[in-house]
Amino acid sequence: LGPFECVKNEFIDDVHAIDGHFFKDDDGTIYLYFVRFNDGNVIHVAKMNDDMSGILKDSEKFLLKAELPWEISSGFKVIEGPFVLKHNNKYYLSFSCNHTQSPDYAIGYAISDNPMGPFIKYENNPILFKNDLVVGVGHHSFFYDINNKLMCVYHRHNSPIQNYPRMVCLDEACFEKDILKIKGPNL
Repeated sequence: LGPFECVKNEFIDDVHAIDGHFFKDDDGTIYLYFVRFNDGNVIHVAKMNDDMSGILKDSEKFLLKAELPWEISSGFKVIEGPFVLKHNNKYYLSFSCNHTQSPDYAIGYAISDNPMGPFIKYENNPILFKNDLVVGVGHHSFFYDINNKLMCVYHRHNSPIQNYPRMVCLDEACFEKDILKIKGPNL
């Protein structure tokens, strides 16, 4: 409930990065998934140190880059907004691709047996993408609501012809036979 105080106004590493997402595994190990700027945006992971003040630099590992046609249709090599879910002992690393200003901004995921990868991209990506009324869907997170229903929150463009102001959306998500699905986008 706060009040909160910023004790360190910098990234927890000396190299600039964005879109940090913490994931705590069943054994208590905490991982940070984040985006570096190497030949476009790329996703990395690292283990956190014991007091959560930084990453264990020797553990940092490159995971994914934008390279498939649906991921770079905007002309930008952007993969960002990593978010990890664990389901049936598999790690689902979801991400957004294309530039946030592109109507083709969309969400996909990759799966691994280990939180440090390697991750294999789902062959039917993207799992959330534009339709006739809603475009630019991406940069998301998941949570379980009060009824234990998996939900996805993300942003989208204001309209098919206007990027800003972006709108926040909420759609139901689920696992069907170990396939992650988002039931949207909806208005």
